[in-house]
Formats: sequence, C-alpha cells, structure tokens
Amino acid sequence: EWQLGSWLLCSGLSMARIESFLKLDLVGTHHIHASSCLIQLCLCAEMLPSGPLWKSLLIRPMVPTKHTIALYYRDPIDCIQALLSHPFFEHHILFVPQKVWSMASQLVRVYNE
Repeated sequence: EWQLGSWLLCSGLSMARIESFLKLDLVGTHHIHASSCLIQLCLCAEMLPSGPLWKSLLIRPMVPTKHTIALYYRDPIDCIQALLSHPFFEHHILFVPQKVWSMASQLVRVYNE
C-alpha cells in the first residue's frame, strides 16, 4: 500500500488522475478506498519530515569548457540533523557507551568505534 501511495505522489499525476486511478475496480480490491484514502495519503505525506535542501554551486574550471559545471550538494550538518531527528532511527541511535563481550562468559571484551 505504502509503495503504491508513494509512487502516486511522486509520479507527477494530478489529484484528479490519482483519484480516477484509485477508483478502478482492480485497485479497489487491494485495500485502497478511493477518495478518502487519497486525502489521508496526502495528509500523511505532508506530515513526513522533509530532508535537507539541495544546494548548487557553479564551478568555472581553469580550462575552457562548452558548458558551466554545476556542483549539487547538501549541507552535511543539515543531513546529520535530519538523520538524528528522523523517527525511524529513534530507537537505533545510541550515544551511551556499551560493554560488548565476545563470549557469554565475559572473558574477552570487544573494543570498537
């Protein structure tokens, strides 16, 4: 369901086209309920956290070229902030040191970054 909804929102189709797609009998039998589902899908997509914005920088090389070169990048600090504040990673990121042992008898301790 989520993959279909994500594809529909990113497809560039108008809301009228998406709604007509969702009203098809084939789609209706696969857990999607036309108009109300479309509205819920749009609301859920708007609530998702957005990622960092892309930036661009025009580069003028020392050697002449036919076209200017554009470098596209994202601010690394913004990327780290987005990752650390994303709800998906909330329970997977730890900042507290942990002791890890190679065996249950705790004879050899594992040191890692």
